[in-house]
Amino acid sequence: EALFEQADQVLAGIALHARRFFIGALELLLGHVAVIALQLLLGAQLDAEVRNLRLAALSMLASERPRNVSWFQSSALLFGDWGTSRLYVLGLAFLIAGRSSFWLIAAMSLLILAVGMTFVIVTGGIDLSVGSVMAFTGILCAKLLADGLPAVVVIPAMIGGGALIGLLIGVLVQYFDVQPFIASLAGLFLARGLAFVVSLSSIRVEDPAVLWLQSTRFRLGEWYITPTGIIALLVVAIGVFVMQWTRFGRTIYAIGGSEQSAHLMGLNVARTKVLVYVISGVCGGLAGLALTAYSGAG
Repeated sequence: EALFEQADQVLAGIALHARRFFIGALELLLGHVAVIALQLLLGAQLDAEVRNLRLAALSMLASERPRNVSWFQSSALLFGDWGTSRLYVLGLAFLIAGRSSFWLIAAMSLLILAVGMTFVIVTGGIDLSVGSVMAFTGILCAKLLADGLPAVVVIPAMIGGGALIGLLIGVLVQYFDVQPFIASLAGLFLARGLAFVVSLSSIRVEDPAVLWLQSTRFRLGEWYITPTGIIALLVVAIGVFVMQWTRFGRTIYAIGGSEQSAHLMGLNVARTKVLVYVISGVCGGLAGLALTAYSGAG
C-alpha cells in the first residue's frame, strides 16, 4: 500500500513538472510572437526617436518583465503601476508610426458601408446587399471608364446605381410587406448578377481622376490621409449629424423603437423606411468608388 502511494506521488510530480514545462514553453512562444508582431507593426519607416520607443517596448516585453510574473499575468499588470508607463510607450509608438492612417485607408470602404448599414439597422431592418452593391458599382465604374466615359459621368452613375438597388429593396420592404432579410437577399443576388453581366473578369482602372483619390497623400507629420479617407470621414460625420440633430434621424430612432407608435405620432414612416435603404445603397456606391480607387481595378 505504501508502495502504491509512493508511485502515485511520483506520477503526480511528473505530471506537475510536465504541465509546468508545457506552460513555460507556451509562454515563451507567445512572448516571441509578441516581439515579432511588434517588429512587423512598427515598420522601418520610423525615425530615430520612434525606434527608441520601439526598443523600449520590446525590452519591456522581452526582458523587463518581473521574473515571477507570467506572460498571462503581465497583461493584467499593464493596468497597474508596473505596466502603466509601458502601456503608454506601446500606444505612443503605434500612434507615431502612423499605422492608424494605414488602417483608415485600408478599411475606408467598410467604414462607408457601416454608416449606411447603421441607418437600416436602427429602423429594425437589415441590408444584406451592401457587399454585392459595392462590387457591382466598382466593376461598373471600371467598365465605363474603360469605354472612355469621363469620371464626372461615371461617379454619379455608380452612386445612382447603388441608390436604385436600395430604392428597390425599400419599396419591397415597405409597400409589398417583404421581410427585410428576404428583400435585401434579392437585392444581393440582383447586384451580384448585374456585376457578372458587366464583366466576368477584373478591369484595370487607368483614369487619373479616380487614381488620384488614392495616390494623393495629405501629410501632417507622421500622419497622412488620402481623398478617399477624407470622403469616408465626411460620410461618418454626416451620418452622425443626421442621426443626432435632424428630424429625419429622430424619426429613424422612433421607427426602430416602435413603428406603430411612430405612426400614431404622425411621422412619415413609409418615406423614412424607403429612404434608409436608399442611403444604404448610396453608401454602397461610394464604397465601390473607394474600393476601386484603392485597388486600381474594378
